[in-house]
This record gives sequence, structure tokens and C-alpha cells, in this order.
Amino acid sequence: MLRSDDLHILQQQFDFLNTPIVIVDTEATGGNLYLDRLTEIALVRFDKNGITTYQQLINPEHGISAFIEDLTGISNEMVADAPRFADIADELALLLQDAILVAHNSRFDYQFLRLAFKRCGRNLSMLQLCTVKLSRQLYPQFFKHNLDSIIERFDIHLPQRHRAMADVAALTQFLSHASHEKAEQWQTALRKHVNPGLFPQWLSHGLRKQIKALPDEYGVVLIWHAGSSEPKVRVCEHMFQDMCQKFQAKQAQDWFASIERIQGISAIGPIDAAITASRYHHAQKNAFYTIAFVANERHQMQAKIRPLASEHADTPPFGVFAHPKAAKKALLEWARKHGFCPKQLDILPQTLAHDASCPIQLSKQCHGLCPHLSAEAAIEQGLQAFAHELPIAGWQSKWSHHISETDPVTGMSKQWTLSRSAVQCEDGSWLWDAAVFQALKDSLRKPKSVHVLSA
Repeated sequence: MLRSDDLHILQQQFDFLNTPIVIVDTEATGGNLYLDRLTEIALVRFDKNGITTYQQLINPEHGISAFIEDLTGISNEMVADAPRFADIADELALLLQDAILVAHNSRFDYQFLRLAFKRCGRNLSMLQLCTVKLSRQLYPQFFKHNLDSIIERFDIHLPQRHRAMADVAALTQFLSHASHEKAEQWQTALRKHVNPGLFPQWLSHGLRKQIKALPDEYGVVLIWHAGSSEPKVRVCEHMFQDMCQKFQAKQAQDWFASIERIQGISAIGPIDAAITASRYHHAQKNAFYTIAFVANERHQMQAKIRPLASEHADTPPFGVFAHPKAAKKALLEWARKHGFCPKQLDILPQTLAHDASCPIQLSKQCHGLCPHLSAEAAIEQGLQAFAHELPIAGWQSKWSHHISETDPVTGMSKQWTLSRSAVQCEDGSWLWDAAVFQALKDSLRKPKSVHVLSA
């Protein structure tokens, strides 16, 4: 199947990339990344030491359907005595190390491999090159670019389709032919389709190694710049790919030149990542606003609109607002509903003269509390009893829930108590953070990503 002439041609044609190349194909029990499992892997690795081939059936510990058996020719009997993925993970990791993964629809093969490694407690982070996209660029005159069409177009002969090594052989023949026929476009096309982009030559060896070590999953990237004692913090859905994409930014070389160290901290999902990030950064104080009830010089309780930063407090916030005007409007409505005097709380319009008559009293909507303002203890108790009803920006209710976030690959989960948009920490304090607030809102709009355990 593998033709030595094609392999040696590709060894030469990949040399300009100055990095190992691994042409890969995998077979699986189906197309669901989280439910299905690998049944076979084959690869050819090109590096400075030569050419290495590898082929292995894998016990998926999962039944193979009749449809998949007919498609691939791989049966339950064939894989019954094959090693599990965990048994070959060490050997496979060495073959994939530091390489660009080349595959037809590379995202499928890469994600299946990445998640298989993750189930073994290991990380896989690789650059990828999709030969579907490469074919589209090199041969735009053709409509179809699936592997069957390429096999037919280049008259490639295989003993069997949908077996891993056979498909790898088809790709080697296609790439060998294309490198010769499209020689003028070859290097430009390969560089263009490496995703998310080749490591630049100017990147230091130390940072290169640290970026390659980043897990390609949800987490927090800490970036220490020269002269700074605190790291910059980035919450990423795919830490490795997100950092690699920074190579394409303007002035990327200057930005990376100022970096001394990069570290990744894995997270179960967006809520966990946002909470982890809050330990390292401080949100802008004017991002949101809340209400605080404080005593004035006459020991009268008054409402103050204050900026809401990333902070820990003894209680969740009393209302969350995107703008002071929204806070003032909500506070007036809340006070009217519960019978609190707006004059007492000092929430009447600022343009109102100090000695002017109370507009609430003039409109005959006063609840009659003004003559009894000396009962400060009763008023303070009332404020505490109803303050939790102040609205939370963009939310329909002021939840008090236990919520859980689960990693769909490992099944690991974390649980938090959520009240009035704040999360309770292990020490009993309540964390409010703008990024956590947004992650909670986003996740609660997607029922599959977060589970409400109790109200």
C-alpha cells in the first residue's frame, strides 16, 4: 500500500517546514466524539531521523455496530484481543510528539486522538493540516474533495477503503502527486493550511516548549511579562490553539519578546475557568454596579450605588446593574414596592432642592414612613429583609441554586452554590466577578453545559 517512492518524495517535500510531519488516519465506532471510541490508527512520521510507520487495531471497550463493521471491515472479534488505547498511549505520544498532524478532515482525527489521550490523563496539543482544504486550494476546478473522489481522480489503487493504513497510503500518494504537479504552489499552500499556524522562527526555545505543553482545552493561561510581578490572564476554550493564534497578530514578535513565562491551568468548563481566572486578575471597577446600604452621620440607613469589582464579600450583592441610571431606576421602584421612603434612602433625583417637598408625598404615593424615621432599627431590618429582591442585570430571577459543571470527556465535575449572581467559595465568602457573572449567564442559557441541582 505504502509506496517507498512516494514516502521519499514527501520526506524531501516536507523538509522546508523544519518540523516533524505525521500523516494519520483513524477509524472509530462512530462519529460522536464523546460517545464513540477509536478502533484503529495508522500513521507515517517524517522527521530528521527518517520515516516511521505505525499501525494498530484498538480495543474500543465499546461495541462495533453492523453498519461500522460493513464500512470499515473491523469487527468486534478483530479487536477483542487488541490493546486498549491506554496501553499504546505512551508509544503513540512519542510518534506524535512535536509534529504537525496531517489528515483528511484533520479535525475529526485530531479531536478523537486528543480526547482519547485526555481519558488517559494525558494532553495532546498539535498543529494540524487538513488535506481537504489543501485539495480545494490546489485543485479548485474540482467540486468534490472527499477521499473517495481524490482516490478516483488520481487513480489510486487500494486493497480496502476505510482501513487506517489504506487511507494513509491514499493520502501519501495524493500528496506526492500534488507536490510534483503543483510544485509552484506547494510550499505556500502547506504554510497557509497549517492550523492555527506554524511556530515562527523568532520564537524562543523556552516559550516554544511552554506553548506546546499547553493543554488544548478549557482553561486559564497565565502570561508573565518582563518587569511584572503579576501575570496577565487569558480564559481560553482551547489554550494551545488560542496562544498559537497570537502568532498571527500584528507586532506578535514584540509581544512574545516581552514574555518570560507561560503557564496553563486546565478547567472543567467556562464557569470553572472564569472562577480560576478570578484568583489572578481584578475586574474593572466600573464594569457593573450594585447597591450598598450604609448609615449616614445621623445613623440613618441610605442607599449608595457603587462600582462592583471582582471581590469577595460576606453576602452576595444587592442587585447588579450595567449602569448607575439603571440602578437608580430599579432602586426607586423597589423602594416604592416595599414602602421605603426615597427621601430617607437619599435616592430622590439629585436635581431636587434640599428643602423641596418630597415628590412622592406630593403625588400621594407616600407610605407614611417619614414621620417614623426615628425607628432606624426597624428600617434596617426591613432593608435586609427585602434587599435580595433587587434585580440582577439580564436575569429573570435572583437564583439561589446549587449548580454543577461536568467535563463531558472525563466525567469530572465541580459544584458551587450560586446566589444573586455570586458564587460561594470554600471559605464561605461570596465571589462576584464580571467574567464569572458572564460565564454563569452564558452557561445557564445552555442547559447541557451546567446542571441546576436544587433551588
